[in-house]
Amino acid sequence: MCVETAGKATYAVAISLGALVLGISLTSAASAQASNEMLLRGPVDSVNAGTSQIQVLGQWVPARGVTVELLRGHVVAVKGAIDARGAYVVSQIQDLSSVDYVAGSTPVHLTGTIASINKSSGVLVVGGVSVDYTAALHTLVADDLAVGQIASFDGVRYSDIKKVYAAAGLAASRGVVGTDGVVGTDKMAGIRGVVGTDGVVGTDKMAGIRGVV
Repeated sequence: MCVETAGKATYAVAISLGALVLGISLTSAASAQASNEMLLRGPVDSVNAGTSQIQVLGQWVPARGVTVELLRGHVVAVKGAIDARGAYVVSQIQDLSSVDYVAGSTPVHLTGTIASINKSSGVLVVGGVSVDYTAALHTLVADDLAVGQIASFDGVRYSDIKKVYAAAGLAASRGVVGTDGVVGTDKMAGIRGVVGTDGVVGTDKMAGIRGVV
Protein backbone atom coordinates (compact mmCIF):
# COMPACT_ATOMS: atom_id res chain seq x y z
CA MET A 1 0.00 0.00 0.00
CA CYS A 2 1.27 3.48 -0.87
CA VAL A 3 -0.02 6.74 0.64
CA GLU A 4 1.01 10.08 -0.86
CA THR A 5 1.78 12.72 1.77
CA ALA A 6 3.16 16.12 0.79
CA GLY A 7 5.26 14.87 -2.08
CA LYS A 8 6.39 11.75 -0.27
CA ALA A 9 5.20 8.20 -0.53
CA THR A 10 4.66 6.05 2.54
CA TYR A 11 4.96 2.36 1.78
CA ALA A 12 3.69 -0.51 3.89
CA VAL A 13 6.65 -2.82 4.53
CA ALA A 14 6.80 -6.31 5.97
CA ILE A 15 9.76 -7.58 7.99
CA SER A 16 9.69 -11.33 8.35
CA LEU A 17 11.11 -12.85 11.52
CA GLY A 18 10.82 -16.58 11.09
CA ALA A 19 7.08 -17.19 11.22
CA LEU A 20 6.44 -13.70 12.59
CA VAL A 21 5.74 -10.89 10.15
CA LEU A 22 5.74 -7.36 11.49
CA GLY A 23 4.14 -4.49 9.59
CA ILE A 24 6.04 -1.19 9.48
CA SER A 25 5.95 1.93 7.35
CA LEU A 26 8.78 3.26 5.22
CA THR A 27 8.72 6.82 3.93
CA SER A 28 10.78 7.77 0.90
CA ALA A 29 10.94 10.52 -1.68
CA ALA A 30 8.36 10.06 -4.40
CA SER A 31 11.17 9.86 -6.95
CA ALA A 32 12.69 6.79 -5.31
CA GLN A 33 11.72 3.63 -7.15
CA ALA A 34 10.56 1.24 -4.38
CA SER A 35 10.63 -2.34 -5.59
CA ASN A 36 11.26 -5.85 -4.43
CA GLU A 37 14.64 -6.56 -5.97
CA MET A 38 17.02 -8.79 -4.02
CA LEU A 39 19.70 -6.41 -2.73
CA LEU A 40 21.54 -8.38 -0.07
CA ARG A 41 21.58 -11.90 1.26
CA GLY A 42 23.98 -12.86 4.01
CA PRO A 43 24.58 -12.90 7.76
CA VAL A 44 23.91 -9.91 9.98
CA ASP A 45 27.40 -9.04 11.21
CA SER A 46 26.51 -6.04 13.34
CA VAL A 47 23.51 -4.07 14.55
CA ASN A 48 22.88 -0.51 15.72
CA ALA A 49 19.93 -0.42 18.06
CA GLY A 50 20.08 3.38 18.30
CA THR A 51 19.47 3.87 14.59
CA SER A 52 17.56 0.60 14.01
CA GLN A 53 20.06 -0.56 11.40
CA ILE A 54 21.70 -3.88 10.55
CA GLN A 55 24.92 -4.55 8.68
CA VAL A 56 24.84 -7.21 5.98
CA LEU A 57 27.93 -7.85 3.86
CA GLY A 58 29.36 -4.54 4.99
CA GLN A 59 26.25 -2.55 4.05
CA TRP A 60 24.18 -0.75 6.67
CA VAL A 61 20.44 -0.86 5.99
CA PRO A 62 17.43 0.31 8.02
CA ALA A 63 15.40 -2.29 9.90
CA ARG A 64 12.76 -0.16 11.53
CA GLY A 65 10.03 -1.74 13.61
CA VAL A 66 11.96 -4.72 14.97
CA THR A 67 14.41 -5.40 17.76
CA VAL A 68 17.54 -5.54 15.63
CA GLU A 69 19.49 -7.45 18.28
CA LEU A 70 17.34 -10.48 17.46
CA LEU A 71 18.78 -10.53 13.94
CA ARG A 72 22.45 -10.58 14.92
CA GLY A 73 24.14 -13.61 13.34
CA HIS A 74 21.05 -14.57 11.35
CA VAL A 75 21.05 -14.91 7.57
CA VAL A 76 18.66 -12.35 6.11
CA ALA A 77 17.43 -11.39 2.66
CA VAL A 78 17.11 -7.64 2.08
CA LYS A 79 14.82 -6.54 -0.75
CA GLY A 80 14.13 -3.14 -2.19
CA ALA A 81 15.85 -0.73 -4.58
CA ILE A 82 18.85 1.55 -4.95
CA ASP A 83 17.92 5.16 -5.60
CA ALA A 84 19.65 7.65 -7.88
CA ARG A 85 22.02 8.64 -5.06
CA GLY A 86 23.14 5.07 -4.53
CA ALA A 87 21.25 4.66 -1.25
CA TYR A 88 19.35 1.51 -0.31
CA VAL A 89 15.55 1.86 -0.23
CA VAL A 90 14.47 -1.19 1.76
CA SER A 91 11.04 -2.69 1.21
CA GLN A 92 11.46 -5.99 3.07
CA ILE A 93 13.88 -7.82 5.33
CA GLN A 94 13.33 -11.55 5.63
CA ASP A 95 14.90 -13.49 8.47
CA LEU A 96 16.02 -16.82 6.97
CA SER A 97 16.09 -18.49 10.35
CA SER A 98 16.21 -21.95 8.80
CA VAL A 99 19.57 -21.20 7.14
CA ASP A 100 22.71 -21.82 9.20
CA TYR A 101 25.51 -19.61 7.92
CA VAL A 102 28.75 -21.43 7.15
CA ALA A 103 31.67 -19.32 5.95
CA GLY A 104 32.84 -20.38 2.50
CA SER A 105 29.71 -22.46 1.89
CA THR A 106 26.53 -20.47 2.41
CA PRO A 107 25.69 -18.45 -0.73
CA VAL A 108 25.62 -14.68 -0.37
CA HIS A 109 24.26 -11.95 -2.63
CA LEU A 110 25.51 -8.36 -2.86
CA THR A 111 24.11 -5.48 -4.90
CA GLY A 112 25.55 -1.99 -4.65
CA THR A 113 27.46 0.84 -6.26
CA ILE A 114 31.05 0.27 -7.35
CA ALA A 115 33.32 2.61 -5.37
CA SER A 116 36.61 1.51 -6.93
CA ILE A 117 37.87 -1.15 -9.30
CA ASN A 118 41.17 -2.78 -10.27
CA LYS A 119 40.57 -4.58 -13.54
CA SER A 120 44.10 -5.99 -13.56
CA SER A 121 43.46 -8.01 -10.39
CA GLY A 122 39.72 -8.47 -10.95
CA VAL A 123 38.79 -6.89 -7.63
CA LEU A 124 36.33 -4.07 -7.00
CA VAL A 125 34.88 -2.43 -3.91
CA VAL A 126 31.20 -2.04 -3.01
CA GLY A 127 30.42 -0.21 0.21
CA GLY A 128 33.77 -1.03 1.81
CA VAL A 129 33.64 -4.71 0.81
CA SER A 130 36.09 -6.12 -1.74
CA VAL A 131 34.61 -8.34 -4.42
CA ASP A 132 36.87 -10.73 -6.32
CA TYR A 133 34.97 -11.17 -9.58
CA THR A 134 37.57 -13.17 -11.52
CA ALA A 135 35.47 -16.35 -11.25
CA ALA A 136 32.40 -14.45 -12.45
CA LEU A 137 33.84 -13.10 -15.70
CA HIS A 138 31.91 -15.70 -17.69
CA THR A 139 28.74 -13.89 -16.61
CA LEU A 140 30.06 -10.35 -16.91
CA VAL A 141 31.18 -7.91 -19.56
CA ALA A 142 34.29 -6.50 -17.91
CA ASP A 143 33.96 -3.18 -19.74
CA ASP A 144 30.55 -2.67 -18.11
CA LEU A 145 32.18 -2.49 -14.66
CA ALA A 146 33.04 1.08 -13.71
CA VAL A 147 33.09 3.37 -10.69
CA GLY A 148 29.56 4.59 -10.01
CA GLN A 149 28.03 1.59 -11.74
CA ILE A 150 25.42 -0.52 -9.96
CA ALA A 151 26.44 -4.18 -9.93
CA SER A 152 25.21 -7.39 -8.37
CA PHE A 153 27.12 -10.53 -7.39
CA ASP A 154 26.39 -14.05 -6.14
CA GLY A 155 29.15 -15.93 -4.37
CA VAL A 156 30.55 -16.86 -0.98
CA ARG A 157 32.41 -15.20 1.85
CA TYR A 158 35.19 -16.82 3.87
CA SER A 159 36.69 -15.77 7.21
CA ASP A 160 37.47 -12.26 5.96
CA ILE A 161 34.11 -10.56 6.37
CA LYS A 162 35.18 -7.70 4.13
CA LYS A 163 35.73 -9.81 1.02
CA VAL A 164 33.30 -11.66 -1.24
CA TYR A 165 34.30 -14.16 -3.91
CA ALA A 166 31.80 -13.91 -6.75
CA ALA A 167 30.74 -16.82 -8.92
CA ALA A 168 28.24 -14.83 -10.98
CA GLY A 169 27.44 -11.19 -11.46
CA LEU A 170 25.76 -8.49 -13.48
CA ALA A 171 26.50 -4.82 -14.12
CA ALA A 172 23.53 -2.60 -14.91
CA SER A 173 23.84 -1.32 -18.47
CA ARG A 174 22.81 2.20 -17.51
CA GLY A 175 23.18 1.99 -13.76
CA VAL A 176 25.54 4.87 -13.06
CA VAL A 177 24.54 6.52 -9.82
CA GLY A 178 23.40 10.09 -10.35
CA THR A 179 21.90 9.40 -13.78
CA ASP A 180 19.01 7.05 -14.49
CA GLY A 181 20.54 4.01 -12.83
CA VAL A 182 17.94 2.89 -10.36
CA VAL A 183 17.79 -0.75 -9.34
CA GLY A 184 14.23 -1.96 -9.51
CA THR A 185 13.44 -0.52 -12.93
CA ASP A 186 14.80 -2.05 -16.11
CA LYS A 187 18.40 -1.50 -15.10
CA MET A 188 18.90 -4.82 -13.36
CA ALA A 189 17.36 -7.73 -15.19
CA GLY A 190 19.25 -10.89 -15.73
CA ILE A 191 20.15 -13.07 -12.71
CA ARG A 192 17.82 -15.36 -10.79
CA GLY A 193 19.65 -14.92 -7.51
CA VAL A 194 20.79 -17.76 -5.25
CA VAL A 195 19.52 -21.28 -5.82
CA GLY A 196 18.41 -23.23 -2.77
CA THR A 197 17.58 -20.24 -0.58
CA ASP A 198 14.24 -19.64 1.02
CA GLY A 199 12.20 -17.11 -0.89
CA VAL A 200 14.86 -16.30 -3.49
CA VAL A 201 14.49 -18.78 -6.33
CA GLY A 202 11.74 -17.97 -8.77
CA THR A 203 11.58 -14.28 -7.96
CA ASP A 204 13.22 -13.39 -11.26
CA LYS A 205 14.96 -10.52 -9.57
CA MET A 206 17.83 -10.76 -11.98
CA ALA A 207 16.68 -13.17 -14.61
CA GLY A 208 19.14 -15.05 -16.74
CA ILE A 209 21.91 -16.41 -14.53
CA ARG A 210 21.15 -19.08 -12.03
CA GLY A 211 23.54 -17.78 -9.41
CA VAL A 212 25.23 -20.10 -6.94
CA VAL A 213 24.02 -23.65 -6.33
